[in-house]
Amino acid sequence: EPLLRRGTQLVLDGFPRDQVTLTLQRQIAEDRDHLRRPAEMLRAMSGYAPAFGMLGTLLGLVQMLFGLGSGNLASIGAAMGFAMLTTVYGLVLANLVFKPLASKLEQRGRQLINRRVAHLQAVMMLCDRQHAELIREMMDEVNARQDMRQAAQALQLIANPNQRAA
Repeated sequence: EPLLRRGTQLVLDGFPRDQVTLTLQRQIAEDRDHLRRPAEMLRAMSGYAPAFGMLGTLLGLVQMLFGLGSGNLASIGAAMGFAMLTTVYGLVLANLVFKPLASKLEQRGRQLINRRVAHLQAVMMLCDRQHAELIREMMDEVNARQDMRQAAQALQLIANPNQRAA
């Protein structure tokens, strides 16, 4: 773990506690920002997908209106099909692809940041010259809590399979 390694090295090099804390907190903030960008992009795409679907619908309707003058029912039907299909594609992409991906990325980002904060706590314990066994117990407890959260989320998805699409 890079944060844990960096913090341990700073402590071993004799840096003051407040400098170590500030350095690691900055690293956590950078990691949080780095993890947030892809999820924000997917959220934005989920907002734009239905709009682009509606744009396709309008283009199909315009094509259909041009076909009304020719009286060709086959071209009118194809234009109507294109118009409706683009709306469906926009809605499907937004609700079944982009939103669930964004939620999953946000969830993984939260888990990673929680792990980073636990590493920060471990480094602070090391800085305070806590016994290695206490640090290990704290890290084991954090890992156990994360495992329990992941298991609870998995059980929730099994109990309510419709939640995956939300």
